[in-house]
Formats: sequence, C-alpha cells, structure tokens
Amino acid sequence: MEREAVVRILLFCRTIDKEISINKCILQDYENRYYGALLSAPYYSVKKNKYREAKPTELTAISVPDSASVVMRELLEQNEILCKAKAVIQEELNNLPALQKSILHDFYFCGHQWVQVSERNHYCESQCKKIRNRALDCLAKPLSSNGFIKNYIIERVFINRSEKRGALESIPHPMNNGF
Repeated sequence: MEREAVVRILLFCRTIDKEISINKCILQDYENRYYGALLSAPYYSVKKNKYREAKPTELTAISVPDSASVVMRELLEQNEILCKAKAVIQEELNNLPALQKSILHDFYFCGHQWVQVSERNHYCESQCKKIRNRALDCLAKPLSSNGFIKNYIIERVFINRSEKRGALESIPHPMNNGF
C-alpha cells in the first residue's frame, strides 16, 4: 500500500464521527416521523366486531412503510460498520511509537498546520514531516494486511469515490453543449 492510500484512509477516519452523527440525525428524524406521533395518539382497531385500543407495537407495524424500515436498518448497519472501521484504524495507530502517533493525530485528525504540529511535538517542521513519512510507511503494511480494511474501508474510500467522480464526469456540462 502506498503512502497516498494510507493518507486517504486517515482522512476518511477523520470524517467517521461526522458521518455517524449525520446518520443518527436522519435515523432520529425517521423515528420521530413514524414512531413519535403514533405513540402519543389513541387509536382504536376493530377485531371480531369489537373496538379495542390498539397496542403501540401494532400501530408501528401497520404504519411504518417498508422503505422507511429498510432505510433505518441500513443506517444502523452503516453506523456499526463505521464504528468498527474507526476502532480498527485506531488500533493500528496505537501500535505506532508515541511520537509518530502524535504527529499523525495532530496533522490528520486535528487538522493542525505543520507549524503547530512542530510546536506541539518540539521538533522542526522538516523533522516532523520525516517522522510522518516514516509513520505512514509503518502503517502501510498492517493496514494492507488487515481484512476488514481491505474489504470495507478501501472499497468505500477508493471505489465509491471514484464511481461518484466518474458519474459526475459523465453528466454533460451546459457550457460544452453550446448553451
């Protein structure tokens, strides 16, 4: 695995928390839309010509569309995978020496500039960059041999983004069509 691939994985790891929180907000919106209103309103159902108060579980089973339940299930599964992905990447980072881990964390996760990274770690900028390069090289082997990273993260970070780019490039631009 090349340094660029390791950098892209680290930058992906930086966005995992944001993706999880967005998924939770969407999931909360679905739950409020389909479950919240149902539990507060009384509802009566007919069974064998008798009126009875329907149970909340019956209400939710009846009124939640299949598409909404599929989306909610997918969001929960995606959050579980993202949590596992972050844990796997953090585990590999924890195997690095403290200085290398600190420099990678400051630069890629916190987004500090090299001046700030060098001040925080008490090394000059060029030395911090060399330490970063050694850390990326050290991370390349364990990340490339990790099965979960191969199967999920590399597919998500590299393949999905290139497909999106390819899809965007296939859309004709209005300026090219003489508009």
